[in-house]
Amino acid sequence: MRHQTKLSYIQTPAVCRMPGIATLVFTLCFTAALSFCIRTGYAADKPVASIHNIQGEVQLRGAGDEEWTAAREGDKLFEGSQLKTGPDSQALLVWNRGHAVKVFELTRLTLDELSLKKASEKTSMNILKGKAFVRAKKLLKKESTFTIRTPTAIAGVRGTEFLVDVRGGASSFSMLSGLLGISAESGDIVLGENQAVEVAAGMQGAPEPVEVAPEVRTEMESISAEISAELEELGASAGGGGDDSADLSGAGDSGDAIDAIVNDNMENSINDVIENAAEAGYDLTDTTTGVPEVTTPDVPPMPPDTP
Repeated sequence: MRHQTKLSYIQTPAVCRMPGIATLVFTLCFTAALSFCIRTGYAADKPVASIHNIQGEVQLRGAGDEEWTAAREGDKLFEGSQLKTGPDSQALLVWNRGHAVKVFELTRLTLDELSLKKASEKTSMNILKGKAFVRAKKLLKKESTFTIRTPTAIAGVRGTEFLVDVRGGASSFSMLSGLLGISAESGDIVLGENQAVEVAAGMQGAPEPVEVAPEVRTEMESISAEISAELEELGASAGGGGDDSADLSGAGDSGDAIDAIVNDNMENSINDVIENAAEAGYDLTDTTTGVPEVTTPDVPPMPPDTP
């Protein structure tokens, strides 16, 4: 016996025929998803640091790129970014959370890890050669890390200012303030304020910290003062315009910059939702009426199979 199925017409739900409500629902969902991505750090290629106050020859190369390009003021730095400086050259690297690294001449480094999420931030900088002054702010989350690697040592940083110099198969660390934990093949060292150590390849036993030389401390104090002035100037410049990217990579205590941008985007999206609803005849600002109830019409039951 052949069975035939009789198809009934199913009416399209009302919500699909109301462009104002559909736009409202879509925009709200999209805005929420975008906000989640930005706040949790899942947005692709989100800049975490940028380069400023370039002097002389400073070049950048992205992860996987073959060609070096001249660095420009405000260029964003991403995970895998490489940097090198020529003679009499320097630049200031600034993190969104206020960290700063002053890179001096004939230096080459790679940002092996560079991420910023709501719950943590992670930086791993590999200084292959040259000299840099590091100002790392106190990390607020225990999951956060700020690591400086050299060919002979790994330094864990938390709220520290120090000078690192890599040359001739050795790495020297000189402390201006804070604490620095250094791990090397020869052993582990903890440096305090005004202490210095040199870690050489093939060294037997952990080296003993020594007092920072007076001329080196004077140099570090001068560099630290320069960085403070530069960060203040950059912060004022970033706050004076309407460019979100400038705010995002601005200097100083700019940890709230991302939240501010997200809030601005959310406010703009909500305003768009209200305008779209108004065009469809609904006043979302009127709390007495609200959005009209949207119902789905009853769908008639399918008829039984007929012989």
